[in-house]
Amino acid sequence: MIGSPVHSLNLRIFDYWYNWISRFKVPIVVAVHKELRDTLESYSLTILEYEGSVYSIVDVAEGRNVIREYALDENYDCVFWIDTDVFPGQNAITRAFSIDDWDVLCNLPHGKFDIGCTFTKREVLSKVTFKPYYQEVVIGEGVVFGIEARLLGFKVVTKKSLFPVFHYHPQSKGSSLETSVVKIKETKVREPIMKWDVYWDYFSSEDPIREFKYSL
Repeated sequence: MIGSPVHSLNLRIFDYWYNWISRFKVPIVVAVHKELRDTLESYSLTILEYEGSVYSIVDVAEGRNVIREYALDENYDCVFWIDTDVFPGQNAITRAFSIDDWDVLCNLPHGKFDIGCTFTKREVLSKVTFKPYYQEVVIGEGVVFGIEARLLGFKVVTKKSLFPVFHYHPQSKGSSLETSVVKIKETKVREPIMKWDVYWDYFSSEDPIREFKYSL
């Protein structure tokens, strides 16, 4: 299944995202604040609700946990997390399952871990929840999820350009949703693989999250 917490809503972008993601032909499950539910009722997807404000990093984590619990209850083997500003190439699922030996598999053009375009298997979801980290810095719930999964012995892999993917930033100069997404089809998939192992050198058994911040 595809999972996405919808923490803020630009309906034009969401409509484009929904039509793009629907091509995968797998169930789509979103978690929304109750104020947004009525807006999405016309789409063919499963809508879950979470409490809290319309947007904060804590509420994004809550939305992911609602989806995580749903996936476990409904016996899904894997969740493909796709944020609503992320547009993966149509070969994403096929490419992901052509790779052996992973429990969490992330693919983004910059090759760093980000939950917004990531596959997570059921075994990981049953052991790891989503929560942000606050101290001197703020680390998002996705990165913390990846750290905890790795510390529990799960195989966390980040691949660069496993499949084409476009991350839409509306604030970018000259950024156009329609023209930019077309570039996904034109992107050549490169072979170099970037694993996340380098980051784990920063970890200590006493406080791995604290040590991790120095690698950001």
